[in-house]
Amino acid sequence: MKPEQVTWWGIWSNVGLFLIKTLAGYFGRSQVLLADGVHSLSDLVSDLLALVSLRLGRKPKDSQHPYGHGKIEDLGAFLVGLFLFCVAFGIAIKAVWYGWEGVLPERSVWLVLVALVSVLGKEWLFRLTRRVGEEHSSATLMANAWHHRSDAISSLASVFGTAVFLFFPNAAWLDSLAAIAVALFIGKSAWGIIRDSARDLVDTAPPAERLREFEEKALELRGVKGLRALRGRYYSRQIALDLDIEVDGSLSVNDGHEIARQLRRKILDTCPDVYRVMVHVDPLGRPDS
Repeated sequence: MKPEQVTWWGIWSNVGLFLIKTLAGYFGRSQVLLADGVHSLSDLVSDLLALVSLRLGRKPKDSQHPYGHGKIEDLGAFLVGLFLFCVAFGIAIKAVWYGWEGVLPERSVWLVLVALVSVLGKEWLFRLTRRVGEEHSSATLMANAWHHRSDAISSLASVFGTAVFLFFPNAAWLDSLAAIAVALFIGKSAWGIIRDSARDLVDTAPPAERLREFEEKALELRGVKGLRALRGRYYSRQIALDLDIEVDGSLSVNDGHEIARQLRRKILDTCPDVYRVMVHVDPLGRPDS
């Protein structure tokens, strides 16, 4: 399935869930379902942002963007996370206010069923979107997938809040407490998305142990006498590498080029998370200029 297709699945699903949960929460006076409905609306906005960033981020290289447009996806993921964080804060404030005012929800089995349908639907969307995101190495789709999972978890809080109040009418405060739990789940998910996308946007290096793996692969290759420099950075959830290797100075240019080609091919074939490898060849023992 194409990334755009799974995103459209999410868009139409979130339209339906937003309408169902918001109407049920409004007429049933359930803060947790209203919060859950707002979360589905945030999912809808997330899907729309994902669709735009996917289309722009997959554009081919051009003269103004010689390295491609992949960071547009990282920017899209960052905006999704920021939006989610704002939504979580708003839900928490409203839940505290309604709890203070003592607004009581309605006791209804239909509220429980609405929340249960949301859990199942969002968990299905999470699994589908994550699978497609992994297939296409898409930061935006992975961010959106975890957004779906956070909605599924928040709907579990809705199930709990509406079901407990159905059997224990004196525990009306649980409705606001469950809504605050929803906000915390959303906020935690948002922070993870913001952290990961910001890492890619500012060219953060891979962990030291990951760089050591690349170093070992380089030094294992016949003809590589040493490694002067190894640099890496994240780019839309993948890694770009730059290596300065040392070879025997008596080799011809063609032989040095062949060693570099073999090293590049070795890393790309054995490391699926690496999308680009640049190899610079230096004669062994020659000082840097």
